[in-house]
Amino acid sequence: MEFVEEHGKQARAKYMKLFRRCRIGHTPVSGFTQSAAALISGKALYLKRHLKQRTFFLRESGIEVAAVIAFLPHSAGIRSLGGLLAVQDLKLEAFHMLLDHVLDSLGGEFLMPLNGHANFGISAVSPTVQSDQITILTSHHTRGCEALFTYPGVKTTKTYFALTTRLDSARLTALRNEVRMPPNGFSTRPISFTNFRRDIAIHGELVNRTMQDLDYFEPMSIDENWDLMGASWPLITPSLFQFLMYEGKEVGFCLGMLDFNQLFGSSGDIVATLKALTMRYKITRGRIMSTGILPEFRGKNLMKYVRNKVLLEFAALSVREVESSYVDEVNENSLGNVRSKGGTVSHTFSVFRSLPRPAEAQARILTLA
Repeated sequence: MEFVEEHGKQARAKYMKLFRRCRIGHTPVSGFTQSAAALISGKALYLKRHLKQRTFFLRESGIEVAAVIAFLPHSAGIRSLGGLLAVQDLKLEAFHMLLDHVLDSLGGEFLMPLNGHANFGISAVSPTVQSDQITILTSHHTRGCEALFTYPGVKTTKTYFALTTRLDSARLTALRNEVRMPPNGFSTRPISFTNFRRDIAIHGELVNRTMQDLDYFEPMSIDENWDLMGASWPLITPSLFQFLMYEGKEVGFCLGMLDFNQLFGSSGDIVATLKALTMRYKITRGRIMSTGILPEFRGKNLMKYVRNKVLLEFAALSVREVESSYVDEVNENSLGNVRSKGGTVSHTFSVFRSLPRPAEAQARILTLA
C-alpha cells in the first residue's frame, strides 16, 4: 500500500480510470461524465483562475484504489478536499489512511463537503446509495458516505437539509389560490433561451448579491459563471427557472430542474443528452436547486410566491415530488417557506472540517502502510 501524488495529464488520466472503475463497481454516477471531468481536471475557468489542485492516490499492488483532490486557493479562501473516489471493497481504515496522508502533507485546516457544488464535481461514491435516487451533482443521502469522515481528526461543522414536497391535489389547489394575485408591483418571467447568455449573467449577478453572506460562498465573475452554466441548456426547462421582477428589474430567482437521473442511470454523455432532450416527459421528480432574493426585498413572502409558481409549473409537467436542496440548518426563513407547503426533511448533507492533526496520525500511517 502506497500514497502517490500525480500531476497534470497523468493525474487526470489516472483519476478518470479510477472513476470508471468506481462507476462500474458502485452506484453509478449519472450522465454528463465529461462535464464533471472538466471540473475535476481543472479545465473550468473558475478553477484555473482561483484554485490549484493536487491529486492524491492510494495504491494497492500498483493499482489506484482511492483518490482525493485538494483544492487550494491562490490567495485567501476556502481550502477543501473533494473529488473523492474509493473502490467498492476498500476498507474504511485504508481510506482514512489516505486522508491522514493528504492532511499531513498539506498542513492546515480543510473543509470536506459531501456535496457536488463545493466539491467541484463528483461526491464520494457509496454502495449504500440507491442508484435511482441519485440527484444532479450529489447523492440522495450522504449517510452512506459520512463514514468516510467518521474518524479522529475530522468533525461535522455544518448540516444542510433537503426537503421534499409532494404535489397532491389538495396542495395544488392551495398553491393556485396563493399565486392568483401577484404582490403589488411584482411579477415573474421565465429564463429566455433567445437571450440565454444575458439571463445567465443576470442570474450570476443575483447569486453573488443574494448569497454573499452565506458560509463557504465564493462569488464568480460573469465569464466564470457562463463557463459553468453555458452548456446547461439541455437540462433547463424555462418554466422552472423563474425571475422575480419589480418595476422591470430582476430582484430574485427560483431555479427548478427536472431530476434527470430518473432517465440517465449510468448513461454516458451522448445518451444522457439525448434522453434529456427527448424523454423528459417521463420524469416525475423535480428539484429546486437554488433560490435568492435581494436583501431589500426579504421578509415580504415574495420568495414564497415565486417558489409556489415554480411548484405549479412542476405540476403542469406531471412532476409529483419536488426536492428543495441545500437549505442551511440556520436558514429559518427558507425552512419555514418550504415547510409551509408540506415540505418534510428527506435527507441531509454535511460539511466536515479537519481538526489539528493528532500526534498518532503519522504513526498510524507508517504502521499500516
